[in-house]
Amino acid sequence: GGALEKLLPFYNFNLAPYFGNGKQIYSWIHIEDLCRIYIFVLENENAEGPFNATSPYPVSNKELAANIAKSKNKHVILIPAPAFALKIMLGELSSAVLDNINVFPQRISDLGFKFEHPENVEALKDIFNRKI
Repeated sequence: GGALEKLLPFYNFNLAPYFGNGKQIYSWIHIEDLCRIYIFVLENENAEGPFNATSPYPVSNKELAANIAKSKNKHVILIPAPAFALKIMLGELSSAVLDNINVFPQRISDLGFKFEHPENVEALKDIFNRKI
């Protein structure tokens, strides 16, 4: 589910949408790593307080659009969804796709957590191959 599921139909038409200028930084995480973080924190007695559950390698919105195509072995045309149109259609919710969401998992990494899917293209390929 989530945002990825809503973007995929465009790729059937060899289009890869990105939002605004596409330079916004997005933090992301593979669902398997998210589950592993929960288990890691529950089993680690040194784990206290909040943790950022994101991959250590965020991507730009435009890079994410291209990576989805790459992971699906599709040749696409990258097309911008203009910021002004998103603001008209989504109002305040447009900030969810137009603002930077750049988070780093420093505390979980410091405790020794190792990501199985740290790279975006590899993670997307795994998701699509397993149909997660």
